[in-house]
Amino acid sequence: MIKAIVFDCYGVLVGSSFWDIYHAAGGDIRKDEKFIDDMLARANAALISNDEFNRTIAKQLHITVEEWADYMQRMQQPNKALLAYVREELKPHYKIGLLSNANKDSVERRVPAADLAIMDAVIVSGEVGYMKPDPEIFELTAKELGVSYSEMIFIDDLQDYVDAAIALGIHAIRYTSLERLRPKLTEILNKN
Repeated sequence: MIKAIVFDCYGVLVGSSFWDIYHAAGGDIRKDEKFIDDMLARANAALISNDEFNRTIAKQLHITVEEWADYMQRMQQPNKALLAYVREELKPHYKIGLLSNANKDSVERRVPAADLAIMDAVIVSGEVGYMKPDPEIFELTAKELGVSYSEMIFIDDLQDYVDAAIALGIHAIRYTSLERLRPKLTEILNKN
């Protein structure tokens, strides 16, 4: 029986993924893949400050920090429809978690406080020292929610993280839209 549903932050609960924003700001995600992976890993592990991260990204894109901040602001708005669905239809029946490769400040800035308040667990890589797809971060999430892997559904926009969860025995769905999520989620909930 499913007892908990866990959502990624960026690209799911909040607007666009970092990769989409980087591309929209003029970046070449293929050419800069190693740079982006390195910067995200350093930021998500809290090895660099948010300011240093943003300055370095803006420099790589040949734009100002203010221009980069504008892209981030415009493209990282809360997914109001999904958050309403979580709050109104899922929260009354399931524990709700947030699992993100990010630093805590960025999650708190992007997810409205009222929506963060409904979360039974907020696991942020910059706070715990593990990052998706590390098994330890999924283990910590299940422990915080008081569920086993088979009692949990994980929703992320990146297939690699969905695959990592599935390999551990967690039900997982790749998020593309609320319209596509609903039937997939209903199917898993009805079977379990």
